[in-house]
Amino acid sequence: MPFSSFSSSSFMWPGYRLLAVFFLTELFKYNPLIIIHYLILYISSFLLLQKFRSYD
Repeated sequence: MPFSSFSSSSFMWPGYRLLAVFFLTELFKYNPLIIIHYLILYISSFLLLQKFRSYD
């Protein structure tokens, strides 16, 4: 599926996670609630990936 292949390839990029953490900490300085929002998005996308992988 195109969604799962795109997401898994972007997660494989080594600097991606570090960049995301830096971006979230910068946002957290201005709006603490936004980190909760992004955390929910991250968890839901991870669960979607697990669901797609179980079908393969």
